[in-house]
Amino acid sequence: MFGTDADTPDIFDGTLEFLTKHKVPAAYFNLMMPLRGTPVFDRMKADGRIIDEYGIGRYAGVFCHFRPLRLSGTELVAQIARLKREFYSPRSMMQRLRMPRTYADLASWYMNLVERKVALNTFTMNEFSEF
Repeated sequence: MFGTDADTPDIFDGTLEFLTKHKVPAAYFNLMMPLRGTPVFDRMKADGRIIDEYGIGRYAGVFCHFRPLRLSGTELVAQIARLKREFYSPRSMMQRLRMPRTYADLASWYMNLVERKVALNTFTMNEFSEF
């Protein structure tokens, strides 16, 4: 999950390096969603960082409905999309995944190919972040 107040711009490359080094077969890259009724939402609302209170929960991962602390919402969404594309690139899959010898290996390849298709079709426009 990305978008916490502790996240700095270098977290994306560091995450990719870790996942590649440790040959992690699958990963999901999600944008934090500060939902109403949670302490995170209450804190961000009090700080004036909630951009679209009523739209929160919609278009998860496509729009950033809050102002991140250390980068813009547009940058955050774009970096997550880039991370997905790079993690599920053919080169990355060849480095991380074993050649299919078992059903588990085959399942990992299939899931990576599906996630690659999703990553390549991710819509990254973020109309809220510039308010």
